[in-house]
Amino acid sequence: MICPRCRADDVLAVLRRPHTWTDASGGQVRGVREIVLCARCDAGDPLVSFFAVHGTATKETAAELAGHLRRWIDRTQL
Repeated sequence: MICPRCRADDVLAVLRRPHTWTDASGGQVRGVREIVLCARCDAGDPLVSFFAVHGTATKETAAELAGHLRRWIDRTQL
């Protein structure tokens, strides 16, 4: 996937969340919004730092990764 902000292909994660908006005729439209974690745009994010340090998740790093993922998901509340 390409980052919609910088157009780089360094997307580390994609979160799909339900999203509702009003169309031009006033009707409610339900869909999905994608939120990406980009290695370039989100370089200061602890989740990006985790992957920079560890490369991948292991049994030993799973709890740390889970904490970073929960915080990232919480920050993406729409």
